[in-house]
Amino acid sequence: MVVIEPSRKLELRNSYEVVVIGGGIAGISAGIAAARAGKKVCLIEREYMLGGLATLGLVTIYLPLCDGDGNQMISGIGEELLKRSVSFGSGKIPECWTATGDQMERKEKRYRTQFDPASFAYALDLYIHELDIDIMFGTLFSNVIMQEDEIRYLILENKEGRFALQADMVIDATGDADVCYSAGENTEMYTENRKAGWYYSVSERDGYQLNILQEDIYKPIEPNSKGYSGIYCHEISEFVLESRKMIFEHSESQNDGSAVAQIASIPQQRMTRRLKGKTELDETDERVYFQDSIGMFGDWRICGRVYYLPFSALYGRCRNLLAAGRCISVTTAAWDITRAIPVCALSGEAAGVAASLKIEHHLSRIQDLPAELLRNAMIEKGNLINESI
Repeated sequence: MVVIEPSRKLELRNSYEVVVIGGGIAGISAGIAAARAGKKVCLIEREYMLGGLATLGLVTIYLPLCDGDGNQMISGIGEELLKRSVSFGSGKIPECWTATGDQMERKEKRYRTQFDPASFAYALDLYIHELDIDIMFGTLFSNVIMQEDEIRYLILENKEGRFALQADMVIDATGDADVCYSAGENTEMYTENRKAGWYYSVSERDGYQLNILQEDIYKPIEPNSKGYSGIYCHEISEFVLESRKMIFEHSESQNDGSAVAQIASIPQQRMTRRLKGKTELDETDERVYFQDSIGMFGDWRICGRVYYLPFSALYGRCRNLLAAGRCISVTTAAWDITRAIPVCALSGEAAGVAASLKIEHHLSRIQDLPAELLRNAMIEKGNLINESI
């Protein structure tokens, strides 16, 4: 049976220079970068808290900004966010990563930290106030209206109803490539997410602590489990229910007087859907310096690895759309590296800077933005890129 929804006119609510869909780490980084460039920015977030998986998902470990050999890879907004994540005294940054830190000790201690999710979310709120970014919480991205290969309007919906926004540039920071998919870009879906249950417990002995439960994605799926996509509603619902069951069964098995204190309010899925853009970064591209490299990052899993982020991994065919964060163009092998908080911040900042430069230089297509111009702008804003590392 097919139901036909009657067509209707939508209110054009507002126009912006840059609209960012998704208020996770990539989205907030993109919004910050564009707002600092003087652009009128709107940030759309379906939940009521910024930070995405880092806060709502309780993935409260800010993975390393370094390569594991003592060299810092990411600075810029990525480093700002790390420092802000502990700005309310909820965690510590290794002392060796201060300005006077010891290089030898940096090889032993990576530039990372653990943070409190509520404190970090509030620190992100402060960015919104400081930069006068227009935030729409509780607002769902629904669809796009295209004009040839350009997004003409974004269709959104919240308690006020269904409406449209207009934007010169759109940044997809949904984590699921929702905008890319709706705009007709080539995308690829991941279907092997495993049950995950990061949660906080409280007890007299250990106090308030993080517990990390997750099935190993690097091993074959166990007979009593399955792989989950992050796109289909029934699979997401099953994933959430099974993950919660895993949490409470684990808590009950401890027999130490502890109790579950906090669970995630969004699915803790590692990968869902991504853009297949002009360039797909692969795990084998270790130390490959692309002609359009605009930043660099390490591998949170393996010390010594260095990767360069190509600008062409942020776009496809659409002339006013960029991807950021978990949905940039990479292979499945590289996805587990680029989905980490620091790389999401890096790609988010790059997307925000690139969107601003396209507008300032009156370019008709984001693909026409010279990578050298973007690279120099990223370096001017404190980001690191060293071809010889």
